[in-house]
Amino acid sequence: MATSYRGMYRPVADGKPSHIQVASAGGHTIPLPIEEYESRGDLPVWHELPTEKQHRALSAVYSSARESLSFINPADTEACIHHGWLESVGRNRWQLTELGKQFL
Repeated sequence: MATSYRGMYRPVADGKPSHIQVASAGGHTIPLPIEEYESRGDLPVWHELPTEKQHRALSAVYSSARESLSFINPADTEACIHHGWLESVGRNRWQLTELGKQFL
């Protein structure tokens, strides 16, 4: 049975996590055991997922675009830009790339 998750991130930056934090289509946040996550071959591999901190930065950019806010802390976005999840659209302004949208 195929399941679609959103809000995927790994809770730790270093080492293999014990679980992946996901949000269901209904908005419920759950920890998915890493073994179950890995058994689903169609999901991004866990080490390509954003960390919890990076996911917060992606969420902040997403929220700012929806609420017409103009400033997000550049330090929060640096790693996301490096991974190709965000792109600059002006001074201290970013937008999600297609790669970044997959995590929200």
